[in-house]
Amino acid sequence: MNINDCLPYVGLLTMDRLFVGSKSEAMYPVLHASDGREFRLHCKGVAKSDVELFSVYSGKTVKVVGIADNLRGHWRIVMEGENPSSIVQVLPSESSQIDSAKG
Repeated sequence: MNINDCLPYVGLLTMDRLFVGSKSEAMYPVLHASDGREFRLHCKGVAKSDVELFSVYSGKTVKVVGIADNLRGHWRIVMEGENPSSIVQVLPSESSQIDSAKG
């Protein structure tokens, strides 16, 4: 993976406590990709905190487009945008896709 490429990433977005025991310990938005990778999400250039911006998508399968980097040994996806709907696309969950196929 070239860390300078702006790519789409799909997975379950959750709010996770990271960096336990350090000064950075806090809740962070995390994308759990289907291949097992986990990415902390960060949005550049927005007045809201990442937690405020992404918490409404917690528990949903989403697609984000951004640049992945490995900051101090932790993967993250950096996105730019003022409007959350231009940053995050909510996708149907796998179970609802299966239900739709049955119907």
